[in-house]
Amino acid sequence: MSAWEVAPIREVHAILITGRTLKQGMGVAEGKDSDVYREETGQVELSAGTMAKLDLKQSDSVEILTDSGVGRFLCRVADLPDDVVFVPYGPPANKLTLYETEGSGMPGFKGIPCRVRRAIDEDI
Repeated sequence: MSAWEVAPIREVHAILITGRTLKQGMGVAEGKDSDVYREETGQVELSAGTMAKLDLKQSDSVEILTDSGVGRFLCRVADLPDDVVFVPYGPPANKLTLYETEGSGMPGFKGIPCRVRRAIDEDI
């Protein structure tokens, strides 16, 4: 590859689910400004297969993009189906959830189409 060529950004199309984790619940008890809460809600869980597709290692920085927004997270491997990603509830996840409530008053938190890719720069 010459200096003028740009490498393509590798990404996967996936399904995003959000939910509660034990660490996140403990962090809420300490307060949403606590390190435990912020660290936990700044993580995304991916299958080993999805991480391999993106050439990711534990704690690499990724971007998740949905029709509602973009979020940056540190990744960790989890026992999930390939191309399913999990983000704990919190402000970073809220940027990604569906804003349409379809009359229920509750945004969508599960089954959200998304794209996942390595973050271009590593700052989160």
